[in-house]
Amino acid sequence: MLWRSVIVGLLLIVVGLAGVLWCARSLGRSLTPLPEPNGAGLVVVGLYRWVRHPMYSSLVAMCLGVAALTGVAWCYLTVALLAAFFSAKARYEERYLIATYPGYLAYGARVGRFVPLVGRLRRAR
Repeated sequence: MLWRSVIVGLLLIVVGLAGVLWCARSLGRSLTPLPEPNGAGLVVVGLYRWVRHPMYSSLVAMCLGVAALTGVAWCYLTVALLAAFFSAKARYEERYLIATYPGYLAYGARVGRFVPLVGRLRRAR
């Protein structure tokens, strides 16, 4: 049983790290820790073709991998809190993205929030 947790944990960390690096490369000058767009343009390539916030999904996957490796309950609680934080940040950020980029609502209606096809936006906003 322990070896399964190690394999799952390491896999989540590697996949999450690859996702973070891919997102950073795709975002280029658009990368910012702030929820407000920096004016460098809307990115819809790479993982952003399928998910609106793949950087957040990737970070949560990495942290979930660490929790699986440690098996410590507070690590899982921390992952849940991080996921809740990113969910709130994404909702806040999307207000700015909708206001800044006229095509964002159409993009959001096609693409899931954190995983493909799940959490798509309704166009009537």
